[in-house]
Amino acid sequence: MAINITSDWHIHSTSSCDGHMAFKDLIKIMPEKGIVNFGVSDHLSTPKMLIDLINSRMEFDAIKPSAGSLNFHFGIEASSISKWELETMLQKGLGDRNLGIRQGGPYDDEPAMFLTKELVDKYNIEYVLAGVHFALYVPLEREAVISSYHRQNMFLANNPLVTVIAHPWWFGDVNGYWAEPDGKMLTGPWFDDFAGAIPKSMHDEFASAVVQNNKIVEINMVMILGPQWTERFKSDYIDWLSFMKSRNVKFSIGSDCHGPDYSIDGYQIAIDLRKAERILAGAGFTNADIWCL
Repeated sequence: MAINITSDWHIHSTSSCDGHMAFKDLIKIMPEKGIVNFGVSDHLSTPKMLIDLINSRMEFDAIKPSAGSLNFHFGIEASSISKWELETMLQKGLGDRNLGIRQGGPYDDEPAMFLTKELVDKYNIEYVLAGVHFALYVPLEREAVISSYHRQNMFLANNPLVTVIAHPWWFGDVNGYWAEPDGKMLTGPWFDDFAGAIPKSMHDEFASAVVQNNKIVEINMVMILGPQWTERFKSDYIDWLSFMKSRNVKFSIGSDCHGPDYSIDGYQIAIDLRKAERILAGAGFTNADIWCL
C-alpha cells in the first residue's frame, strides 16, 4: 500500500537560532512540495530563546491570513535539558540561544524542560515537538550516552506538555568526537550498530510509555534520508520504526527543515519526500499510521 506525505510538523523559520526559512517562503514552498498540513516549530530550549518564541508568534500571526486554505499551525520544538542547567540559567542568566550550558553539570542529571504550561497558554502553542539533543553530562562512551538518551526519551514520553517526540536517537556531535571531518557519523554511539547497541528493553519501555500517554513519534526525514548516516543505520532505523508501528505507535512527519529552500541542514540537499514515501511504503507504512492536527 502507498503512503502520501502531505504533512510536515517540524519546520524551522528565521526565528530559530539556526533557521533560514522566511515565513513568506514557507507558505509558498509547502504547496509546491505537496504539503497542505504543516506547522512552524521554532526552537525553545533555554530562557534566552524566549525572544525567539515571541518573534515566531508575531511572524505567524502576520502571515497566517496569507495561508489561505492551507492547514497551517503554530508549534515549537523544545529540548530536554538538565534540571541543573535550567536552574542555573534561570538564576544566573547563563546559556545562549542555541546550546545552553554543555559542560560542568552533575553526572546524568535529572531531565527538565524550559517550556511551561503558562507559556503554552500565553503564546497559544498548538502542539509541542520535543526531542533529545545531547547526553546530559556523561562521558562520551557508548553505554553512558545510550542510557542518558533513553532516560530523556522516557522523560519526554511522560511529559504532559509534549505532543510529538522529535527524532528519537538523533545525536548532535557538537564536539566532533565521533563525526568524521565531513560530518558523517560512521561509528558511535550507535550508528555502526543501532540494532545491537541499544537494548530491546529500552525500545519496549519507550513504546509502552508512548502508547500509554498518547504521544506521537516523529518520522524525521533527516534520519531516513540524511547523508551523514550510514546505509546500515538508516536500514536499522526503519526497522525500529516498524517495531514501534507494531506496538501501535502513531507517527508524525517532520522534515526538520532549517534551510531556506527546504533542504537538509548543513548539506543543502533537497528533502526528497517522494523517496521517503517509497522507503516508508516498503516498510509497510500507510496514511493511516500518520498523525495530523
